[in-house]
Parts: sequence; structure tokens; C-alpha cells
Amino acid sequence: MRRKFFIIFTVLFAVIGGVYTLWPPVLWALVLVLPLFLIGVSDVLQKRQAIRRNFPVLGNLRYLFEMVRPELQQYFVESDLSGRPISRELRSVVYQRAKGQLQTRPFGTQRDVYAENHEWVQHSMTPQHVENEDRRVEIGGPDCKKPYSASLLNISAMSYGSLSKTAIESLNLGAKKGGFFHNTGEGGISPFHRKGGDLCWQIGTGYFGCRNTDGTFSDEKFQEKAQWDEVKLIEIKVSQGAKPGKGGILPGSKVTEEIAEIRGCLPGQDVISPAGHSAFTGPSEMLEFIKKLRDLSGGKPVGIKICLGRKSEFIDFCKTMVEKKIYPDFITVDGAEGGTGAAPLEFANSVGTPLEEGLVFVNDVLVGFGLRKYIRLIATGRVFTSIHIITKLALGADVVNSGRGMMLALGCIQALQCNANTCPAGVATTDPGLYKGVHVPTKADRVWRYHKDTMHSLMEIIGAMGYTSPQQVTRSDIFRRHANSKVATYEEIWPTMQNEALLSEHGLQNYIHYGDSMSLVMNPLQLIKTMSIPDIWDKLSTIPGGSRLFSEVLARYVPYSGSVKPEVLSLSKGHCEARLKDRRIVRNHLNSIHAAALMNFAELSSGLALHYSLPKTGRGILKRFDISYVKKARGELRSISNFQVPEHFEAEQDFIVLSKVFDASGDLVCEATATWKVST
Repeated sequence: MRRKFFIIFTVLFAVIGGVYTLWPPVLWALVLVLPLFLIGVSDVLQKRQAIRRNFPVLGNLRYLFEMVRPELQQYFVESDLSGRPISRELRSVVYQRAKGQLQTRPFGTQRDVYAENHEWVQHSMTPQHVENEDRRVEIGGPDCKKPYSASLLNISAMSYGSLSKTAIESLNLGAKKGGFFHNTGEGGISPFHRKGGDLCWQIGTGYFGCRNTDGTFSDEKFQEKAQWDEVKLIEIKVSQGAKPGKGGILPGSKVTEEIAEIRGCLPGQDVISPAGHSAFTGPSEMLEFIKKLRDLSGGKPVGIKICLGRKSEFIDFCKTMVEKKIYPDFITVDGAEGGTGAAPLEFANSVGTPLEEGLVFVNDVLVGFGLRKYIRLIATGRVFTSIHIITKLALGADVVNSGRGMMLALGCIQALQCNANTCPAGVATTDPGLYKGVHVPTKADRVWRYHKDTMHSLMEIIGAMGYTSPQQVTRSDIFRRHANSKVATYEEIWPTMQNEALLSEHGLQNYIHYGDSMSLVMNPLQLIKTMSIPDIWDKLSTIPGGSRLFSEVLARYVPYSGSVKPEVLSLSKGHCEARLKDRRIVRNHLNSIHAAALMNFAELSSGLALHYSLPKTGRGILKRFDISYVKKARGELRSISNFQVPEHFEAEQDFIVLSKVFDASGDLVCEATATWKVST
């Protein structure tokens, strides 16, 4: 291609020279031809990019299209639902609320409500009107002298430097107007944070704003700033979702006099943020550090921010809290889907626990150790709408923070240039030519209005669910569709932990060993392939909520005909005990519960027993399955063969069912009983 390039331009110059003798104005063609030739020569001579060197001039088109690809993707290719990391649908609702525009949609939902992972909340036939939309949650444990009343939705951690000074000022003024707090991020408290809005001062591993010159924590500097009136909470950042366990470095070239003053470092010198804290190492020292900060601040709420990593480490942290009786006032749980201005691809994609799993685990372990009553939970990570808030509240959060939602309210257009200092909206840049385009009063109003309208939407949905308070939402209120069009509630996916269930060593060890088995309920076929029914029962029955999980495994494999599901109470060789929540009994309940009891016999394999679902023809050695009632149901003694049970019937008292299994020759293989407990 290089040879062709030189041949083509040689011919062009020759043609222009020849035509010039007849028509001199042809020299104007050199205005186009000569620059292209010079570009081509430059392409041939450079050695960094093979495409340009092999295809002079034309090769530059590849880099041009690559440069404008994000804009082409966003404006011409993506649909309302396919945009990443934030879909156009979510961006639009934030923009509309921030601007006070029409928020309704015509023609119904664009989402596939039968798609896997689609979620919804159940509404009530008697919706409520929620009067007070400004609901508050008090943050402050037993040792906190100055508890803080927080809004349900607040601004997540974003530092000055990551965001522009005009963006920070707009966020803080919006927080002041709306009565919600503004997390400073780990970059310290800048003058632009101090515009009257409540602050949650985040302290990271660099201890910016409260550090000595060697980078260690300074008690004196912390105490001075922690006493400021606008500082309402202090948050120790242990890890964040977008890049947990990773430190960073701010090059000296970016450490201006202003940055050095805010962060407490020397101008022009590199500033290192280590991966871990130097002020403490293990859980015991961390709790002592929390206590020290609370004392130095005059009793203000002090908490930690984590993206859940090793579960055993958080369990050790909880055990240490029980032993030392020192508690953080709050824990912020960040998800791996959380945002950041800049993170390595591998960290952003593959390190850390997503928010749902992390929040559930943290909440349930705190409940299991009896600590939840002392500690508030704040959830952050991909929160944009009121439904996002409701799902986080259902999983255990008390308060929710949003970072990218607030950035969109400011005017962020998801240009994905946060790490290049070229944000066209002036939000994530330190370039004066860009951030001066942010009109602070206007953007502050947009932040306030987005918060206000989102809270209004939240209370409308809470009322539609038949509740008068967001705190009434439970895991049973949220439904999720998963594989094979099955539907489960959050409660079925993540059963609620019993209070103080982990205080005993037996309960804790069972949870450590088998807790993750709960997630296998969503894939019972895989669970049954690897474990026998008795083994599944042995493992799940010792876990808080395990009996419900075991019942769910049976329900997924041998579907019940009807909405009422029995709860297995005990399972042993030849006997199963189950309970119904009301008096209704469905025929297939007998199939599944008795299959579970019969599974305890060595003569029957798991496949044969659980695959027996055609009572008239049978399968394998199960040619006949007789059932007879040895106690009365509805006042009559019944004897039924071959599952000739009415589809639905009622029982007025507890009763026992005897099952017998015969082989093809008519010989009795085994028998089992099931005791049915009828709830009153």
C-alpha cells in the first residue's frame, strides 16, 4: 500500500503540473493534495502504528472512528435498555426528574417482563397514602453522643479532584436545600464542600486532610476538622466496590498548591494512597480506631465502608465486636458494580462482591451475632430510581447513597472520559475551560429536584404496596424471575437470618460451612446431582431458615399444584414431618414430601424417587404407590390407592399418611410415614 501511495501522488503531481501549463488555477488543488501527501509521508515515517504505516492517509480513518465510537454508540446504536454502564432509560428518568420535566412513558414498558432476572414488587388492593415524604433514619449507636438524622437517599463518595470544583459546590448546595448528606470522598474536605450541606467525611488510606507529612494519621488535624459543624458523620474507607484492595498514586505534577492544602501534603511531590491502612491492621485495632475517632470528634457517628471480600474476615470482625463491645455506628456496603473515575479493567470487572450478595451477607451476619440493633447499613452501587432504593431496603439497608445518579442530575452525559480529564459536561474534570461551563445555582437545583422527585416516587410505591413506611418492606415483597420462568421472592432466595443464631459455635460453624448452599436453591437440579436428599436435609436443616430452603428445593423439583407450600420440619429414615400454613392440602404435596421420606431407603436411588411423577404408569421400580390415612381428615377415615386423592381437600386436625412402595412383581420394597401438622 505504501508503494501505491507514492505512485498515486506522483501521478497526481504530474497531472497538476501538466494541467498548469494550460490552466494555472489548477494549482489550487494543491491545497487539498499537498496536506494529504504530507500526512501520508508522516504515516510512512512513523513507527508506532502499523496500520498508518501500511495504509498511509487511509489508516487514519481507523483511529478517527475509534475516537468517535462512544458517541456513535450512544446516539445512534444503543437502545433505551442496552446502554452500558447505565442504560438510556435510567439516564432519561434522572434527567427528567432533575429538570422537572414530564416523567411518564407512553405505550407500556419496554422491558421483557418474562426475561430472566426481571424483578417486581407486589402491590396491595388497599393502597395507602403516605403523608410525610421526608423520612429520616437516625444513625448513631449506643456510644454515639451526636446521632445524625439521615435522609433515605444521599450523595455517595466522590472526591474533589475526581469531580470539578463547580460540581462539588453544586452537589453540596443541592444537599443543603434537600436536607441530605454529601460524602466527601477520600480526597479530603475542600472549600467547595463547605457550602452549608451536611457532610460525611470519608477517610481513606492516605488520610487526606488529617495526615502527617509522612502519610500517617494525625490525631490533632482530625480532631480540628471533625469538630466542624457541617461534618455530621465520619466514614473510614476500608475498600470500595470499583477497585477493592487497590491503592493509588497522585503524580506530583497534579499536586498543586490548592490540592496540597486540602489533602495535607507537599506541593509537587507524588502522593501515595496505600492499599491498606497504616493506623490499624486487624479487626481489634480497627474497632479501637473507630472508638478513637468517635471520641476525637466529640461523639459523632463513625462507620466503615467496605466492598465485601473474604466472608471469614467479616465474621471475625463481628466476633471481635461481640467480644470488645465496640461497634461502628454504620457500615456502608459498596457493590462491585459501583462507579469510579478510574479503575483497572480487571478490578472493575472481576474483584469484589456485587451489592446484593454483599448487603445480604453483611446484614444477616450482623443479625446472627445480635449486632444489627446497634449498626445502621448504608447501601451504594448502581442506585438511580425508587425501585432501586426499595430493593436495597428489602435486603437490609437503612439508607442508600447514589454517586452516578447525582452526577447525571448535574448534567453528566456518560461520555466515559472521567479518567482523561476531558469531561465535556465539566463534571469530572479539573480543566477550567470545561468546569466553568457548570452553572452552580442551576445544577444545585437539579440535584435537589432529582432527590425530591425520587423520594416522592419512593413514597408513592410504598403506598401502592399497602405500607405507610419504607421500613415495612421485607424480602417477601420483591419477586425475581429466574431460569425456566420460575419466580422466587427475595425471602426464598436469601432467607432471613434468625436473631443471634450465630452466637453459638455450632450455629456459626454450620453457617460458615454450608451458608453458601443457600444460593443453590436457585439451581436445585445441580444440588440434587451432587448430594442425596438426606444429605441436603442434614446440611440445610442446621442453617437458620434451612427448613424453608429444603422445602424450596423439593418445590422446584417436584412442583406443587397450587400456591400453598408445606414446610418440612424433620426428615429421617422412613418418616417425614411437614407443616401447612393453612388447612388446604394439595395432591402434589404428598408426592414430593413422601418422595423425600422414601429417599432415605438404600433400596431407592435419588433419581428413581424424585422422578416419580406419573402415579398411574409409574417409572422404574415404582409400579404402585399406595397411600392410606391412619388418622382422620375432615372427620372421615379414608383409604386411597394410586394417588386417587382429590386435587384439593382440607384437614381439621393433624394426621399421618402411610406410604408403601411395591416393585414390578408386587413385593413390598419399603414404606414410609409422613406426619402433617395443620396450622391453626
